[in-house]
This record gives sequence, C-alpha cells and structure tokens, in this order.
Amino acid sequence: MTTESSDVVREGHQPALPANRRRREIRRRAIAAGLTALALLATTAAPATAATHLAARQSMRVNTCDRGTFYSFDQWSKGNAQLCVNTWQRGDGSYAVEASFYGDFYYYWGGAWYSDGDCVFGCSLSGNFTLEKSDGSRTYGWFSNSLNGNSGWAGHTFDVGGGRYQLTAAVRKEGGYWRNQGSGQYSASSIVPMHGLKITVDLP
Repeated sequence: MTTESSDVVREGHQPALPANRRRREIRRRAIAAGLTALALLATTAAPATAATHLAARQSMRVNTCDRGTFYSFDQWSKGNAQLCVNTWQRGDGSYAVEASFYGDFYYYWGGAWYSDGDCVFGCSLSGNFTLEKSDGSRTYGWFSNSLNGNSGWAGHTFDVGGGRYQLTAAVRKEGGYWRNQGSGQYSASSIVPMHGLKITVDLP
C-alpha cells in the first residue's frame, strides 16, 4: 500500500516528531487550550448577561389593541385604525407604557373603495395619546407624521408608576385623493377624524 504521508500510524504506534514539528504541535495545543478556556468563559457569562437584561426589561403585557373604522363627515374617505399598547417593567420598579397608532386609508369613488395613497398636496397624521390615571391626572404624547403611501403610524412612550390607566388616542388624517381634486368641500372630504379607541392598563 502506498501513501502520501510518511507519518503513518501502525497498530497504535505514533512515531516521534522532528524537533520543529514538536514545537509547532506544542504551540497548536496551547492555542487550542486558550480558545477552549475562552469558550467556557463566554458560555458561563452569557446567561448572567441575559438575566441582567431580562431583569432590566421584563414584558408584562404584549400587543393589546383596540380597532375601529372611521369616516370623513361625508363618508367619502375612511381609515381602518388600531391603538395598541405594550407595557414594560424596568429593573428599578418603574414602568414604560409604549403606545402606538396605525391606520390604513381609503377613498370612495364609483361604488368601490380604493387605497388612498396619492398625496399630491401631502398627507399627514396628527394628534395625541392620552394616558389618564384613575385619580383623573393625565399625561399627553403629541405627534405629527407624514403618511407612507396609504398608511400612517405614530408612537409615544410614557414613564409611569403603578396603578390603573386608560390609554386613548385622538388622531386626524388629512390629505389624499379628495384633496387632490381641489379645495373647499373636496379637501374636507379627505379629513378623517379618529376618536374613541381606548385600552385599560393595570400596573401593580
């Protein structure tokens, strides 16, 4: 039998390595041992780091939403909207209430609804979130955003303590197909007010 290697092992016998090969082998084993030690250190440190992160930000409620459909005064435009809340508890015991509003908008013409994403004169989404505590005190988060096509989004984070809260949103969409037709009544037809969405938040 022929082989390209001269270091053939037969019946468990390992021939002695030349001096330069022995030095390279020692270096190789030292590097391998160092990498193994680093890997062990990383695996023991990772859970502690993850635990610290989770303790600093622990989810208490995820993606609770209220949804509705809203129309312009003449019902020639509409928006399918939702108000959502996500609540976090921090490591210091305080809370963050993350509010978000999302809407898709449409206009009516010829017996059918069409996506209202043609903003020749601009389309905007403006308004505020209100977080009201059971004692009647209120905190506001204001916003004014441009629409991306026929869709719009807005968000705000409230820093609060424990208690019961009610989250609401007062939102106004302006612009789109009917505003593109001209001023006056056409412009008013493209305004969609959105109120009435609300979510109750209970924090320990």
